Amino acid sequence: MREDKNRIMDVLEGIQEKAWKSRDREMNSRRYSALFFTAALIFLLTQVEVLYSISSTNTSTTNLTVWDDSDSMTVYVNISQFFANYTNHTSGEPINGSGAWCEFSINKTGDWTESIKMKFNPSTELYELIADGDYTGMLESGEGWVLKEGHTATIPAGLYSYNITCRSDSGYSNLSTTDAVNVSEYPTSVDIFDQENDSETHPLSNDPEVWVNENTYFYANYTRYSEGIKEVLWSVNTGSNVYSVEAGDINNNNEIEIVVGRSSGDVLVYNSTGSLIDSNTN
Repeated sequence: MREDKNRIMDVLEGIQEKAWKSRDREMNSRRYSALFFTAALIFLLTQVEVLYSISSTNTSTTNLTVWDDSDSMTVYVNISQFFANYTNHTSGEPINGSGAWCEFSINKTGDWTESIKMKFNPSTELYELIADGDYTGMLESGEGWVLKEGHTATIPAGLYSYNITCRSDSGYSNLSTTDAVNVSEYPTSVDIFDQENDSETHPLSNDPEVWVNENTYFYANYTRYSEGIKEVLWSVNTGSNVYSVEAGDINNNNEIEIVVGRSSGDVLVYNSTGSLIDSNTN
């Protein structure tokens, strides 16, 4: 009888031990699941912060929030846009008008650039600045060509810090904050070939044999991603043997004219829409 009792106790102890091990495995599994979930959540929150990075600062009366379009999309060297939301902290109404302004500066050269005023957009109620080198609206001053209001020079590829400072003479706080912009290069490719019809498949490789002293051609097809690198102001066939192209306010009318010189001595003058307005041909 005692032996039977001992065997029963051994079986019960074995069952209990298995139960404890099973519970430990379940607890560890829950613990690892919780740790994995926490790590995944932290990772996702970090990615959200990277993708949608904004910078803000405020006082009891005033709020300033800044961001740029690289926070939510890939931007390239031809254009990037910056925004500042300068508002009444209580009502959320924009602070603008006489005596209120926002200034932008960036360290794209390693040193902070001179501050440039942003333009208030009444439609969005934001201060905005477009880095696109917009020369369509350039005006000539005593110091040379200046960019159109609300525009600044393009930004080279890279990750840069920029600062936006907003000021008011109407009792609101002067606020300043810094954020980062990430500017990408255009994906490009180059395809080279010649006139000889050997291994090339391009239609221009159509000469069965190229002989000594024969005029022949070499080609390079340098292409980029399909998005426009720069807005095309005008496109016109100026003929062959172009020696130089210059831009300036030739007619003193605060508009840009383009002067094309050929090696033959011909001089052609176009306006900013591409229309020929003057010429001197030989």
